[in-house]
Amino acid sequence: MFFFRVDSSEIAYCLKRYRYIYLQMPNQRTVEISCELFQGYQIQVDLDYINNKDDIVRGIVDELQFFLKECNLINLLERSREKKFHIHKEFGEILMSQPGEIIWVCSHC
Repeated sequence: MFFFRVDSSEIAYCLKRYRYIYLQMPNQRTVEISCELFQGYQIQVDLDYINNKDDIVRGIVDELQFFLKECNLINLLERSREKKFHIHKEFGEILMSQPGEIIWVCSHC
């Protein structure tokens, strides 16, 4: 009988690697803005790393504002800061949505 001494960090690494390769099922959803100025702006989010609707809104707004700043679209950047973006669906509905379904973030209410 052979006994191997294995460090717990090695076991943790192996388990994490196994989960990543064999068990990981990406939970990606498309999030799109619905408003007159930014209609059609989309990002992909992984619902496994989202805790609430505010995380989704914050993520797409941050990405939009970063894009506008990088493109030096200062007037649009200022307009995006004035908008009150939100999601109408309940968080549970978002979690149970189908992968092809779009999560709409609006600002016109």
